[in-house]
Amino acid sequence: MIKLLKFYNRLFSFIDRYVFFLKESVLYFFNKKKLNILMKKKNPLISIIVPTYNRSFFLKTRSIRSILKQSYTNFEIIVVVDGSTDNTIQILKSFKDSRIKIFQIERKKKRYPQTAINHWFCGPVIAINHGLKKISGDWIARLDDDEIWGKKHLEISLRKLYATKSEFVSGKRLCKENPIDKRKFMISKHTNKYIENVKYDDQIGGNNTWVYASYLSFFKANINCWRKDINKVNDLDLIERMIRVGIKICFTNRATHIGLPREENGSTGSRYYLDNEKKIMKEYNI
Repeated sequence: MIKLLKFYNRLFSFIDRYVFFLKESVLYFFNKKKLNILMKKKNPLISIIVPTYNRSFFLKTRSIRSILKQSYTNFEIIVVVDGSTDNTIQILKSFKDSRIKIFQIERKKKRYPQTAINHWFCGPVIAINHGLKKISGDWIARLDDDEIWGKKHLEISLRKLYATKSEFVSGKRLCKENPIDKRKFMISKHTNKYIENVKYDDQIGGNNTWVYASYLSFFKANINCWRKDINKVNDLDLIERMIRVGIKICFTNRATHIGLPREENGSTGSRYYLDNEKKIMKEYNI
């Protein structure tokens, strides 16, 4: 049964890959000429998509706060509240900023096999795709609800895009996994010392550093990415498909994003999901 399931998933992923490629290649062919028009805009609007589920504390102390501190201010924040049952809406409204736009969706149906690691692979996919339908900007940026941008993230990203005439930019991420003072879970003047120029070998940074042309919004997150043998995480699946059709990509050597643990002695990324499997299953399973 397990072997049959693996075979099915591989076959599904193989067909899925080529369906995505055919559709996205055609759409990219007809849309890529819009880059010339985009390059002429001096003060473009950036649509920032923030998917969230029951993390009002981090929205308040990390993601939204760091966005509102950006040196580049012409943006809208598309917050997709994915069935939250906490005080997320009240927290978002407390910022009293008209650039914050709230969209609520429901989590009634199981979207994929509910394991801790699958929540890591696919958790924000539905919310991301909903957010892509609501954007009105010239560029798209992504920020997870528990992440932090340095003050000049958008400014540096736009500068690189225009300098290289690219459609997609990413940068470096500084990950702080060691135990830290709980006060530093909240963005403050102390956070700036973590946002520095750290050398990495990777030339495509994590999804929280991405800024890309809004005419590429037809690249949807893949709810079936968990079926793949490799690159199962939704953002890796997405960038793999973008590269395959040949979008113009650039990279900035500036670290403008910091990843902090969700708990005082916790880990980040997939390690957090694996280390806290019981907690993840309890909080995220429908």
